[in-house]
Amino acid sequence: MDIDRSLKDLGVSNNDKLVFLENTLDKNSWNLLQFHYHEVYEILICFEASEVNCFAQNRVFEMKRGSVFIFSPYTLHRTTTAEGSCYRRAIIYFNAADLAEFSRYSDMILSSFAVPYQHIELNDEELRDVTDILNGKNEYDGSGFMQEVKNRLKLFRLTLYLCEKLRTDRNAAISYSRYGDLNKILDYIQKNLSDPSLTLASIAQEFFRSTTSVNNLFKKNIGSTIKEYIILKRVDKAQELLRGGATVTEACEGSGFNNYSHFIRTFSKVTGLSPKQYVKSTKNE
Repeated sequence: MDIDRSLKDLGVSNNDKLVFLENTLDKNSWNLLQFHYHEVYEILICFEASEVNCFAQNRVFEMKRGSVFIFSPYTLHRTTTAEGSCYRRAIIYFNAADLAEFSRYSDMILSSFAVPYQHIELNDEELRDVTDILNGKNEYDGSGFMQEVKNRLKLFRLTLYLCEKLRTDRNAAISYSRYGDLNKILDYIQKNLSDPSLTLASIAQEFFRSTTSVNNLFKKNIGSTIKEYIILKRVDKAQELLRGGATVTEACEGSGFNNYSHFIRTFSKVTGLSPKQYVKSTKNE
């Protein structure tokens, strides 16, 4: 999980004001299905999907027409697709400075983005409203500076619309019944991440399931084995601790690694940086 790997592959830097992307994805045309996060905000809007799941932080959701996800910086997420499936979506990236500026006009915006992620389900009429916003309906044509102004206006209108949806329909997100067992296991992993004894075997025992069935559940819905997931979440936790000022030793112990050398090797393999290099990179942002 390289930091901001998906944005770098797209040629996007953290200094870019706004980035609007829209395309149709299929199993063979998109190579960003791995777990990742960004150092900027992301709004993902789904216009069409079949057999697509979205993992966010420690939850799995069904992705379908009208699904919207808002990811804050450093929120681990991933999209998984079944064989031959495809979906059409738009993605908008923007930075904290944009959010701070918009929040001067509406406190609702800042509070709505103050959590790791938000999940919204839009009906067809609401999705048309969002499409009109993205298409710039009723806006003047322009280029250069005017195009940047138009994009910022789009983002402001979009964030206001989605925040109002969250405010008026807090129960809009579909229930987790389809992924009930999986989400319970994800919760358990999150709560026990700092325990070095957390393993596939201990999780299977806790939920009275075989190790094979637990692994298959993860591979089918998240796209990784449970061992890979635990390692990734521990590295993600270590990064969070390091950003908060923890020492490398404290990050090692606080993220559930019981061997310092193993922690250094694993962290470096997953992120492409040693823990000390990672801390230095965050200070240079």
